[in-house]
Amino acid sequence: MTNESELSRRLAATAEAIDAEPDLDDVIGRSSRKRNRSRRLAVVSAAAIGVVGVGALVAVANREPRATTDRPPAVATAPPSNGADPASDTAGDAPPASPSPPASPSSAAASTLPPDLADPYLDQTTVVFEEVMNDDLPFVVRLSQVSYGDLFDIEWTAPTGSAEECLGGPAIIVGDPTGERQGLNDSSAWDAFPLPELSDEHPTHVARAAGPFSFRIDRDASTSVFLVRTQLPVSAVEMQGEGFTTTSAEFVDGVAAIAVTAEMVRDDQGSFSVPFDQATLTLRPESGADIDPTLLTLALADDGQSDLGSSPCVPTVPPGPELPDPGEPPADPAGAEATIRERFALAVDLSIPFGDKPDDLLDSAVGVEQAIAEALDGPNAGYLRDARHEIVDLVFTSPTEAWFVYDLEALGVMFRPFGRATLVEESWQISRNTICQDLAQAGAICEPAAAAETPPTDSTVAPPTTLSESELLAYTEPLFCNPIRPCEDP
Repeated sequence: MTNESELSRRLAATAEAIDAEPDLDDVIGRSSRKRNRSRRLAVVSAAAIGVVGVGALVAVANREPRATTDRPPAVATAPPSNGADPASDTAGDAPPASPSPPASPSSAAASTLPPDLADPYLDQTTVVFEEVMNDDLPFVVRLSQVSYGDLFDIEWTAPTGSAEECLGGPAIIVGDPTGERQGLNDSSAWDAFPLPELSDEHPTHVARAAGPFSFRIDRDASTSVFLVRTQLPVSAVEMQGEGFTTTSAEFVDGVAAIAVTAEMVRDDQGSFSVPFDQATLTLRPESGADIDPTLLTLALADDGQSDLGSSPCVPTVPPGPELPDPGEPPADPAGAEATIRERFALAVDLSIPFGDKPDDLLDSAVGVEQAIAEALDGPNAGYLRDARHEIVDLVFTSPTEAWFVYDLEALGVMFRPFGRATLVEESWQISRNTICQDLAQAGAICEPAAAAETPPTDSTVAPPTTLSESELLAYTEPLFCNPIRPCEDP
């Protein structure tokens, strides 16, 4: 899975849904840049879970913790100037020392790097998780002792929300302190993100942090590190679920860190993920504590909501297009729908030469055959040959027009475009735009150009308000950008 946080995903979706002004894509690129990482660090976000006001941060680290061993610190001792063994008083009694190996290129490069951007902030954090993972490298989770906003001196200037609400929770700082520098100009071995503040309404929060996993992607199992914070008088937390390795951890000052290994499953789109909807997080009360039982058992199913990924801390996502309201149907709607489905399947079937298909299959065939030939001869021919189409919903807006939405899956990628069909001289014809928009996905453009099919909108409903560039930056920069993870060169 792409290890990007729910916050990044939802805010990126917000940006894509907004009718962008010129250069707005560049704004998003600057404010939520995904850095090219040879060793990826966690992206964490807050997802509200269940009915008890508990959030979950969920991102998977394909690293399995191994037993941590205490290793003595390496102490460098300068040899005596006369070459004697430092443990002996007699210079000539000991054999000459073997020459030290030359410093590795990475060590030499590290010695020339400037201080890590995280260094000024780490003394205001506490290590809450530290394990050597199955690639023999450490993964560390730190939690700030002050709020995210106070730690990095970030102010909230967005039109809605407040600094206390959106930046008032602690910062989570994750990384491999011995690993390679990442980010802009290889500036830090750490990443930092805001967590929501706990409250009576949201007394418990679960954060999922992911460490470096570039050594391999294991599709059979994955280890996730969860950070659990709570205001409740509880002593321990336990994770259970089918396909999960049961694990528990003790709370210290209301914080517990737990590493959970689970089997990965493949979804309908071909992506691998962990089925958190099958897992249960259970809090163990302290002796004598009187706690509402509904607050102690939590389902980790992500309901798509987010404490920091929803209003007022991010812009409101404008609604996407939907099928229009049904109108007067044809005399035989069931028969008409069956015919449209058959003719759409015929139109997208590349096993049948275009010249062998009915002349009235499309409302216009201009440039379609040429675009198909171009696509099949191009670098994306595999995409076109692998494509699978299925109409999932259809409505008649009149006796002679139908709109439908269909699944288009190719090479493990799923799209859901709209299509249109019209009744012309007793023959249902698929629109040229419907076919050409699919060909465009394979890099072949119909000539003359065709527009994507977009259902008509209700003219009586005002379109959603778009954000200016400065308003969008006001939301994205405080949540995405900080001195450890700058969006611009430091």
